[in-house]
Amino acid sequence: MKIRNMLVAASLLAVSGVAQAAYPSGPITMVVGFSPGGTADSTARILAEAMGKVLGQSIVVENKAGANGNIATSYVARAAPDGSTLFVTSIGHAVNPAMYRNVNYDPVKDFTPIGR
Repeated sequence: MKIRNMLVAASLLAVSGVAQAAYPSGPITMVVGFSPGGTADSTARILAEAMGKVLGQSIVVENKAGANGNIATSYVARAAPDGSTLFVTSIGHAVNPAMYRNVNYDPVKDFTPIGR
């Protein structure tokens, strides 16, 4: 019985590997909504280096400071949803729509979280 379960699991893994596209399929940009040298930027650079080693590809950290992260957030919300643009944010991502009259994004619908 154990061998049968292992064979089923192995076949499922093999099929799922065929169905998935290779990630990343192109360059990756990690956008930070704050200026270089701060906590968010430092965290992004450490993450980018570690992720780059795992993925076998360099990840460019791009700072788009201003408006408590709204400039970067709007930029990322308009980016193609293909996984090539990642976003390092702060609590401002959730708070900004209540603080600013016009934000060009929906903090829930326009983003997909991939980590904490």
